[in-house]
Amino acid sequence: MIQVIFHIGMGKTGTTSIQSALSKSTKELKHADCRYVGTSIEDLGHDIGNPYIFSDFLTQPQGKYPELAKQFAAALNLVHTKDGTTRFIISNESYFTRIKTLSPFFISLADFVNLSVVVYARPVGSWLPSACSQWGNLHKTNAGPIRSLPQIASRLIRQYSSLSDWRNALGDVVNVRQYHQKKNIVEDFSLATNVPLHFADQKRNIRRRQSELILRAAFNNQFEGKTTPREFSKVFRIQSPGHLPTSLSDKFRFLFDYDQLSVVIEKYTDQIRRIEKEFDLDLLSTPISNPPNYDQNGLVNEIIGELIDITSRQSIQIDDLLKRIEKLEKGKAGDKLR
Repeated sequence: MIQVIFHIGMGKTGTTSIQSALSKSTKELKHADCRYVGTSIEDLGHDIGNPYIFSDFLTQPQGKYPELAKQFAAALNLVHTKDGTTRFIISNESYFTRIKTLSPFFISLADFVNLSVVVYARPVGSWLPSACSQWGNLHKTNAGPIRSLPQIASRLIRQYSSLSDWRNALGDVVNVRQYHQKKNIVEDFSLATNVPLHFADQKRNIRRRQSELILRAAFNNQFEGKTTPREFSKVFRIQSPGHLPTSLSDKFRFLFDYDQLSVVIEKYTDQIRRIEKEFDLDLLSTPISNPPNYDQNGLVNEIIGELIDITSRQSIQIDDLLKRIEKLEKGKAGDKLR
């Protein structure tokens, strides 16, 4: 029976590093009869006939998932027959919080393949600051204005309950592993799955400067809907400030006062304790990360430098647009004279 390994995060636990290593280890994987499918079922392309786009896959009727699991297993077996691949790996943290929706798919898939699910759990004290920055600011995942740290944290900390949801749905198929920032996550994943990988160089997400995060927060706060990091790169608007404080020092405290997180962690301590006991993890002994120091001169220096670059680029873009508009208006005027 073929083996299918799903790596499902959680977010901010080295997913990018693992995916990068899987992508770069094609020869090693092939030699071991393994194949990195990608981030979702659709990445198998023509090998599975008519692949579902991942967003469509997530919105299928519950009753359809068992049949999709059967089709997916059949497609993988065809690949196995064709080239001898015995183990398939999918890495996508988007599965992590959706187990209640997708459980019929995974439960059914386990009837047709040797299913394995690997998930990493990061201590709350180091995960929450990183997660709040990622999904509350860099990628604003809520409608309306930027939320405060406690508001974002109260929403994101609930993700830990998905660990129990996965175990309840699939039992020991789910391998919950402790994440540490000092751990070589690629090496650990390789050992956990017995999959040969390059793990000398780990690909890490770029650590954003505090000044950039403040600018992004001010920018994202202008929009009622959700925003992705791309929007900030494309345009810079100044509208109503919403609930984000106006002064630089207040903006800084709004985004980086990690002392506010202790109240959120305390509220969910019993739930986290149960998860620690269930999976033999240590999620609460690590203290909350130290907040960055408020260096006003440094922040002002960085922000002004970035604003100079932004203004320079936009002045060139505006000049180009004015020239195009002028050209279009001349063309319309010429058409009227004819």
